[in-house]
Amino acid sequence: MVGGFFPTPYLDECLYSVLCRYIVRIGCYANLKGVRKLLFGGQQCLASSIFFPIRLDLVERWYGVNSGITRKYIADRHTMHPYMVIVYPDKFKRQVDAVISGAIAPKTFDKTGTQRSHRLWPKHLRHCPECVREDEDHYGETYWHRTHQLPAMAYCTKHHVRLIDSSVEVIGTHMGFRPASAEPLSECRSAANDDYLLSYKEKLIRIGLESEWLLHNGADIDWTFDLHAKYKRLFRDNGIATVQGVSDYDLIVNAFETYWGQGFLDFLRLELSDNREWIRQIYEAGMVSFKPIYHILLMCFLCGSVEAFLAYEPSESIFGHGPWACKNKMCDHYGADGVETVDIRYLNGTATGFFTCTACGMVYKQRYWRKRLSQPYIVEYGDLWIDAMMRCLRDEMLDIPKTASVLNCAPHTVKWQMRKLGILGNSVYTRKAWNPERKRMGSEAYYKAQVLALCEQHEEVTSDILKLHAPHAYKYLYKFNLNWLHKHMTLKVNDKSQRDADVEMLCRIQNAVASIFSNGVPIRQITAGFIAVTAGYEEPALHYLAEKRPLTKAYIESVVENRTDWLRRRISAISQERSILGKKISIADVKREMSLKPNTFVKYNDFLRELIDELNE
Repeated sequence: MVGGFFPTPYLDECLYSVLCRYIVRIGCYANLKGVRKLLFGGQQCLASSIFFPIRLDLVERWYGVNSGITRKYIADRHTMHPYMVIVYPDKFKRQVDAVISGAIAPKTFDKTGTQRSHRLWPKHLRHCPECVREDEDHYGETYWHRTHQLPAMAYCTKHHVRLIDSSVEVIGTHMGFRPASAEPLSECRSAANDDYLLSYKEKLIRIGLESEWLLHNGADIDWTFDLHAKYKRLFRDNGIATVQGVSDYDLIVNAFETYWGQGFLDFLRLELSDNREWIRQIYEAGMVSFKPIYHILLMCFLCGSVEAFLAYEPSESIFGHGPWACKNKMCDHYGADGVETVDIRYLNGTATGFFTCTACGMVYKQRYWRKRLSQPYIVEYGDLWIDAMMRCLRDEMLDIPKTASVLNCAPHTVKWQMRKLGILGNSVYTRKAWNPERKRMGSEAYYKAQVLALCEQHEEVTSDILKLHAPHAYKYLYKFNLNWLHKHMTLKVNDKSQRDADVEMLCRIQNAVASIFSNGVPIRQITAGFIAVTAGYEEPALHYLAEKRPLTKAYIESVVENRTDWLRRRISAISQERSILGKKISIADVKREMSLKPNTFVKYNDFLRELIDELNE
């Protein structure tokens, strides 16, 4: 043991502060060179002890082997090693773990740690006035807290008050001991300066809490996983990378700046003395120079917190984790499992996965595009399903509708498979169901009765309802009596969903027009494009949708101005302003007020002169 009374570290005290309190205990301010030799056996950079666990090989000599204070205790609880370990290279991380476990430190160990921690150094040591008061009440002295020295730590996460820079410069602690108890920190307690960071306080406290969580848990996390690959998969899952995982840096930057705010990020760049666009360097080689706070910002952006990021397991495949469910209702693996692998094919930013059940042979596909997953589409039904269909048609002599009922599918599915096998139309497999009622009434009357029955059951009978409940009636009447069918069914263009969409779009367009007229009659010509931009539509989309929605189309036509209507309205307004002054309007007034293009005057010359003469009269 050194001197027999090396101080026990306080809660969250950085190693540098412990060394400073040792100086206070032995009272050797005058012989600092001798104290450094006593502690370290020679010269030593002390500033790095605020961040990195230097000279861990001396911990046993400082405290004694039976004190319970170990190298790991000092590294994890009194340095920023757990916070920094996320950016350690693999080789250096293995060295740190070995030294913490009791190995002899390499000659370059402390120098490398100092270089790696140097990027985190603030200009001055920071303190919280409330923590100073609590320390003095509880311990009789104050000390330097390690959490207060974390990068971008502007507020105390315990008291939510602004941290204050002390007079102690971090670079000045290289060879000198500056204990917190010897600094005039109490003078700063009543500081009433305006807090220019108040607008960022919530975000800064959030960053502080995340940094503190990493400080307490970082050493226990296995960082050997591929962090870069996880970022790429999360970008993919958030729609800011292609389905193949190729990062779209413009989308990433825009989404990241929208999440944190441009002003807040500019402040951090200034605070961290780093003006580079590091967000564009999220590739494997570029991440070597990342600071821990960059990872914190990214993890919060992607998952909400560092802890949530570490818990989240994005799948390697865009379609999630296997096994995937079989879609064959006749298979024992239906809705549960059965598909072990997926064949993914990429085309034009779309991923298509082909899933094959190993039990029944069914193959279905799904498409993934812009964070949306399509419904499964069966490509091949498989041997199990085909054998069941053949058994129904050939052995049990069922017709197609009854076969479809047994197979729990639509009749057209059975026909499709029969056509693929080349047996559709073969009398051995194709039988027509006997229907005496249709023979008695006649086909047309029988099918009309089916449609009328559906009309009584449903408010609207669309083609989808007919195809589902009376497919033969729909097919027959569509071919032989289309006029009667259209009188008794609702076309898709006129069904309730389309009418509701028409009313909804009409309200949106009316609100847009009301917004245009909210500050009086607009100077601009009221065109379909002007209305589209105000309502949030692309102009071609507005024209396309309006053609299908009569209410919306009629309203747009009623408010849109043609060129002559707009010229008449604007020139009349100018003429009225001139008449108040007792003056007549001239073509020069029109040119000055309206800034019309020369070809407009050429095209509408006669109209403009006639209108001006009319207004002047």
